[in-house]
Amino acid sequence: MKVEKRVLLDSKKIRQKSSNKRTNKIKLKNYINKNIRNKVLAKENNPKFLLKKIFLFIITPIIIIISLSFIYIKYKRTKMHNIPIAFSLNKKYAYPLIVSLTSILYNSGPNTFYTFYLLLAPDSEEHLIKKILDLREKYTNCKIQLIHMGNKYHKYKSLGYNTPTVYYRLELSNVINNTDKIIYLDVDTMTHKDLTEFYNIDIGNYY
Repeated sequence: MKVEKRVLLDSKKIRQKSSNKRTNKIKLKNYINKNIRNKVLAKENNPKFLLKKIFLFIITPIIIIISLSFIYIKYKRTKMHNIPIAFSLNKKYAYPLIVSLTSILYNSGPNTFYTFYLLLAPDSEEHLIKKILDLREKYTNCKIQLIHMGNKYHKYKSLGYNTPTVYYRLELSNVINNTDKIIYLDVDTMTHKDLTEFYNIDIGNYY
């Protein structure tokens, strides 16, 4: 009987110890979890952490979207056909030029980009030039470059209504050196379709 009692007591002690160990483990686990929670809460309430969170979830996506937009625009530009076109004008032909440019841009294809070179006479007025450049606000598929011709050909005799501006086209290869091919149009020209097909006509070695 004594042996049985001792065995029972021992087994009871073992169970109690085991129970105590489990309880201690649970308490330790709870303590660790509580500590972790407190640390997380403290971290989340930290201004630096909040700034990082804002940057990660708000600013980062915005930066990614802007970057992708730039990549898309660059990709689109590379896929577009760039067509250079030159005009000669003085102050009398500023408004006809605006009509001519508008007709080109209005009828352009989705993949056509125009670079306009304007050969300007000395009498070109600033407010008229500004009106021409304002077209870029409405039509984004174009670039306008101004080339001031100064007194070029001013000594040449004008025939009838012709002025020195009619000779400016002879200087195209001298004043524009970043293209091998260009369309020259008069300022009173109206365009009714995209000019890509016209520009792509094979002219061989002709000037």
